[in-house]
Parts: sequence; C-alpha cells; structure tokens
Amino acid sequence: MRLAKAAILLMCMQLLLADAARAGSGGVINLPMGVKPKNGLRLDIDTRWIDANGYRPVRVTATNLFAGPNSPDRSIRVELSPRSWRWGDTAPSVSFFIEIPETVRQVEQTVSIPQSDQWGAIRVEVYEDGEELKDLTAEASLSGRNQWNWWSWSEATPAILIVDSDAPPDAERRRRMSMPQLSSPESLGVSDVNHLPDIRCLAALYPDPNNNNDLSFLQLKSETTDEFTLQTIDRIAKVEMLPPGELPRKWIDYTCFDLIFVTFDDLKLLVNENPDRWQAIRDWVATGPTLCVYDMPLDSQHLLELEELLDLPPMPNSEDDTNEWRGWSLPNENNASEEIRELDGLYQTMQRNRGIDQSSLLDVLLAAGQSQITPKPDETPFVSRDVDLGRVFALRTNEPFSPGSYGIAWLLNEIGNGNWMWYRRHGMSLHRENSDYWNLMIPGVGRAPVNSYLVLISLFVVVIGPVNYFLLRKKKRLYLLLVTVPIGAGLITFSLLNYALITDGLGVRARLRSYAQIDQTTGRAVSWSRQNYYAGLSPSSGLRFPPDAAFYTVEHHPAERRHRRNSNRWLVWDEDQRLTSGYLGARSTAQFMVVQSHKSRRGLSILEPDGQETAPRVTNNLEADIAKLVICDSAGQYYWAENIETGKRVQPQQIEPSEAAKRLRVAYDVNRPAVPEGFDPRYYRSSFGFGRMWWTDVDQSLRPPGFDQGVLERNVQNAIYTDVKNMKPRTYVAITRTSAESPLGYQASQEEASFHVVSGRW
Repeated sequence: MRLAKAAILLMCMQLLLADAARAGSGGVINLPMGVKPKNGLRLDIDTRWIDANGYRPVRVTATNLFAGPNSPDRSIRVELSPRSWRWGDTAPSVSFFIEIPETVRQVEQTVSIPQSDQWGAIRVEVYEDGEELKDLTAEASLSGRNQWNWWSWSEATPAILIVDSDAPPDAERRRRMSMPQLSSPESLGVSDVNHLPDIRCLAALYPDPNNNNDLSFLQLKSETTDEFTLQTIDRIAKVEMLPPGELPRKWIDYTCFDLIFVTFDDLKLLVNENPDRWQAIRDWVATGPTLCVYDMPLDSQHLLELEELLDLPPMPNSEDDTNEWRGWSLPNENNASEEIRELDGLYQTMQRNRGIDQSSLLDVLLAAGQSQITPKPDETPFVSRDVDLGRVFALRTNEPFSPGSYGIAWLLNEIGNGNWMWYRRHGMSLHRENSDYWNLMIPGVGRAPVNSYLVLISLFVVVIGPVNYFLLRKKKRLYLLLVTVPIGAGLITFSLLNYALITDGLGVRARLRSYAQIDQTTGRAVSWSRQNYYAGLSPSSGLRFPPDAAFYTVEHHPAERRHRRNSNRWLVWDEDQRLTSGYLGARSTAQFMVVQSHKSRRGLSILEPDGQETAPRVTNNLEADIAKLVICDSAGQYYWAENIETGKRVQPQQIEPSEAAKRLRVAYDVNRPAVPEGFDPRYYRSSFGFGRMWWTDVDQSLRPPGFDQGVLERNVQNAIYTDVKNMKPRTYVAITRTSAESPLGYQASQEEASFHVVSGRW
C-alpha cells in the first residue's frame, strides 16, 4: 500500500513538472495529491505566469464531486502563501472565498497575487465552515523555473506578451512541449507549420549568463517551426505567447508586461469575440506601457480604423487630406541601431560577472545571414501616438522581432526605456534602494519633540532639584526625596509620552501625490498616486484598494527588508483588495504606488458661453475641492478659477496662457517633494540599515530608480510646465485639495500636504 501511494505521489509530481509548459515559473497543482478526496472537493491551482514585477493571475478550479439537486451550497476559503526560491524570502499571502452553488459541479476563479520574485513553492490551505480540509492542505514546489534568465530578476529587460490566434490552447501546447526540448526544426520532422512569429532574436535580450554567448541551439540558419518557437518561449522567463481566448480578464493581471504585440487582424478578432479581455488590455495600455499592432497597412484608412478600435479621439489636423498619417508621430531614424542602447548598463554587469556583452550576442544573431536581417525600409516602418498615458505603435512588418538596425532594436529605442523598463515607468524599484523614499513624509511625523523635551526636562531639573530640596528641607522632611524624585520623573516621562501621542494622534494620516487623466467623452479615467500613511493605531480593517487598482509597496531598501516584512503580510480578496495585516503597523509609516484604470463619471460640467455671456459656467463634479483651475474652451480661449467646492458652479475669468502657467508653477514649486528639514537619509542607512544581498546588484550598472522618472511625476510636470501653454480645445487642468480619482487605502484618513493634478477633456 505504501509503495502504491508513493508511486501515485511520484506520478503527481511528474504531472506537475509536465504542466509547466509556459514561460516563466509556476505549475499546476492538483489537490488532493494521490489520495481519494475525503470532502468531495478537488482543487486544480494553475500558477504559471511570467517572472516580472506585477500581479500573477492564479487560476483556481474547484470541483464539487457531490454536486446535485439535494446537495447544499458550499463556500470554501482558500489561502495561498507563495515563497521565493531564495531562502527566507516570502511573498504576501492571499485569502479568498470560492462559492459553489448546489447544482454546479465546477467553478473557476482567478485571484491576482502581487509578485516581485520568482516563486519556488506555494502553501495551500483550505477551510470550510471554519474547519481546515486537511486533504486539500499542502505545500508544493513549483517547477518550470527556466534555465534561461532565471539567474536574475532584472527590472530593466522588457516583459513581452504576444497575442496570436495561431498560438495553441493550453492542452495542445502542453502536447507539443512534450517533444524533445529545443530540438532543431529538422529533427522535429515537421514542415510548413510556421504560423507564429519568429522570436529567436529576443534571445539576445535575455542572455543566459551560464551559457555565455552560445546561441547555437537557436538554429538561426534554419527555418523555424511553431513547436520550436514555443520551446524557445519556454526558455525565456519574460516572454509569453497566448491565444485571445486564454488572456486574463482583469487589467491588473497584465501589470507584469511592458509590451504587448498583436497583429491587426487578431486585434479586430479580439475586440469582436473577446470584448472583456480586450477591455482589460485597453485599460492596461492607458496606464503607461506600450501596445504594438503589427502586420497592418500604414495608411490613413487603417490608422482611422485602429483609432476606432482603441476608442481614441482624432489627432489635431487629422482630417487634413495632406496628412497621410492622421497626425501620428513618425520614427526617428537616429534611433535605428543594432543594439538597444538602454540595455548597455545591464550588459556591463554581465560582462563584468560572466564576460557577456550585447555586441557579441548580436554578432551571433547577425551571423545567420542577411536573409534574417531587416533591410532598410523603403517606406515608413511604423508610426505611433499616445493612448491616455500609454502609447500605441502601428507596424507595417509581419516579423516585428527581427534583428538588424531596422528591426526590434530600432523599435525599442524609439519607444524609450521610460516606457518598457518597469522600474523607470514606475519610478521605483522592488529590489534596489529607493533613495528618494523620504521626500514624501507626512509633516511632523517622526520628528522628536526637542523643544518640549527641553522645556520639560528644564522644569524637571529645577523643580525636582533645588525647589524640591528647599521645600522639603524647610519642612524638615528630606527623607521624602526618595519618593518625590521618582514620582516627578514618572510624571515628566508620562507627559512626554502623552505629548507625542496627542501630536501624532490615534487615527490614520496620509500624504498623497497624484495625477489623474479623465476623458469625459468616453467616461474613461486613469490615475497614478504615491501614497504615504502614518497610523497612530493600526486600523482594525487594514487598508483597502478597489479591484481595478494595482498597488505596489514602496520600501527604502526592499530587498533587505523583504524577509522581515512580507512574512506576515496578508491580502484578502473580496469585493476589494484588503490589506489586512503586515502593511501598516501602529506608529509607523507605509508607502505605496497605486495605479488605477477604470470607467468614471467624475469631471467638470462646462457650459460654454453663448451670445449673452463672455465666459463659460463650470460646475465641479470631481468630488474634490478645486484649488486652481485653467480651462481651454472650444474656441481656444483660456479661463481661470480658484477655490471651487464640490458641486459648486462658478464663472471663471479669462486669462493669458502664460499667466495661467505661471500660477500653476507657483503651486507646483511649493509642493515639490523634499526630505524633511534636519533629516539625513544617509544617517538612517548607517543606523538602521541591513547587509546587502548579492542578488540585488543585477541592475546596479543602470540608472538608479527615482520617482521623478516615472509616469506620475512626468505627467505632473508636463501638465504644469508644458501642456498649459499648448492646451487643446475643450481641455482643462486642475489642482485639487483632496484626491479626485486616486483611491485612498483608508477612506477615513486625514490628508496633509497632498498635491493632486487632474487633466481632462470634455
């Protein structure tokens, strides 16, 4: 019997290894393992996803073996606790409920789990009616850790999703992956099966330091096949290829990706047949990354069709018959290069450690022959335009990943690392030091009560010393010094503690810095916010963010504190994301970067002037008090207003663009992030720092992270310094006193020294 159970367990582990047929890490866990279900429940947990910062969608399928007309509804609570493959590192644990109606046999649910490192194992605990279901409780190792790029978790190399209707569904893909790993196309015995794009050039973006510059396994001189493409993707931890029907339905599940590639025909298919999945991608690109639509004719008609698919307004002068590109931006040929310039620093690290450099890898690629290299195009190869805070590129080629000066390197150089480098786009790192962590502190928090201490200690010295002595001596009771001195010291200490308690309070204080863009014509809004919280007492309900918001914990030294802070962090998924424990402790600060993309009814109601009035009438429907507002009406005239309460209507005054920009800059300069006076981050580092961890040096040769580089600060500065002088008709820029679109983690928190910028179109 024991041998039979061992054989069954071994078979389950082999199935788990076979199921890791996707890029990145993870696997499929089938519970219970090797035994008959005791509670009539079976769980299948699919954790496969790419290895990159963001949310990992974990697909959980619950099967009720007792389903029937007379069976009761079942509600189970599932707890997932991932653990990094690095010893001692843990990810936040996640808890959620699965409801199984009485007549339903199987329910599938996807839960989004934040990740910042590769998962090596996961613990599963299942409860029903408060009782643990022990046969469904297990800890499993996660297979599928790639030999290709597993050595580091670089926040600089782009994570890429390729959406292709020719990509096989999961079951078929696993069957194809059962063929010998990375066999040459000739040895697979297949031909004319090349429907997927050739992604072999991407191997140069993700070099294997243990393999030096040996890319011979890619068979660059051979014709590729779909099986070979899938096997190559399986070796690259940050590239994934999925058919439209297997794409996630929530935009936060795409936060691991920096670029998404899809053909023009597949995009139309996705919009028509999978509108919910397309909406998730549309919300994703609105937050700042890049969507690349390839294999499409570049002419006015097709660009118009693409704009309609993306629900984009026409560009200025787009209807001009002489404007072939409808106002889209043309590429800069100076960016055409065989090398991706922004990755030079990463290759410097590898060259120092392993003797690898970008040029040697590219030489291997280019040695495949001129037929593999994209020639200089006779026509414009691609054009681009903004999509809210992100960007879309329309490409003429049907092979967007080809090498050479006019291939993938030109495209990435044109996009710019501010978009496809995760840490540059977010302005922060989940691995490296965030040196400007301290420039958004809540005023007064953490400051020692020096003056109060000096006053109280001076009174203590005077009263408990000479005054106390002379009074007791006068009454001839000097022996009471043994009583009065401790009592006086206790009173002074108690007074200092109460002063600090009253000053900091018992509630939650918050300081936010946010940017929101509202398109009232489509009802779409996207926001970025950096949020700092201080709790006198930790709120019992924790923090709460909506399901369509992605949050990232900001740490001064995240890699060095992870094993201390993440081990007790719990995220509960219900209607929202509830950060129940481990995120905000009593008398401590917690900082987050929060990104939201959703539908919104907020905005300004603007009634433009008719023949009898000289200025528009503005009603504040932002649900936040407006401190300063500048409007550009349909005629291109600028108007200014201040101090507009929520729901109030005002009539702004006409103003010159330069004067409006000047006034907004004054408000911006007053609210620049700055380290508190008298605080030295270097002293904090030397006093409270931890030892460096070797693996945090992966991106050290690159520019350090900084919030001024991210989408948030770039758009705040553009709105204040650039856009005001060049505002388009029917747009506005507002500075609000409280958050208009950025969700607060604790609604009852009191905002202090916050700065919110809102730009909109009506």
